[in-house]
Amino acid sequence: MKKKFYSLSILAALVVFGAAMASNYSVSAGAGNSGSSASGHGNYTENDGELRTFSFHARTKDGVTKGSFVVNNRSNGHFLKGNIDCLNIVGNTATMSGTITSSSVEDLVPVGTKTRFGVVDNGEGTEALPDRMSRFSNFSQTTCDVSPITFHSLIVEGGNIQVKP
Repeated sequence: MKKKFYSLSILAALVVFGAAMASNYSVSAGAGNSGSSASGHGNYTENDGELRTFSFHARTKDGVTKGSFVVNNRSNGHFLKGNIDCLNIVGNTATMSGTITSSSVEDLVPVGTKTRFGVVDNGEGTEALPDRMSRFSNFSQTTCDVSPITFHSLIVEGGNIQVKP
C-alpha cells in the first residue's frame, strides 16, 4: 500500500510539473502563443538629478502591436502619455515606438509627436544586473522595426522590466 501511494504521489508531482512547464512554454514561445510583449515600470534619474517615473506595456499578436506608456518628471509634474504601435524584440532588448496622446508640455512635445524608446531586461534577483532604458526619442519618424535603439544609458531604479519574445 505504501508503494502504491508513493508511486501515485510521484505521478501527481510529475503531472503538476508538466502542466506548469506547458503553461510557461505557451506564454513565452511557440505558435499560437499570446504574442511577444514588453512591460515595465520604475524610476530613473536623469543627468541633472531629476527623477522620472515610467510605466509601459506593449504586445504584438497576429502582426498587430498595441500598448501604451506614461513618463512623469517628478520634480515639476510634467508628463507624456502615448500609444505604442511598434514592438521590436531582439533577445532581452525591446524597442518600441508610438505617438504622444497627452502632454503637459505641448509647446515642447505636442500631441501627435512620434517617439521611440528602448529597454533591456537583465533578469531577476539580487545577482542580476539592473534593467536599463533609453531616453524617449521625440520627433523620431523612424519606427522601432526599422531602427532599433541599441544605447540604453538609464538604470532602472525601484522597478522591473519584462521582455518576452
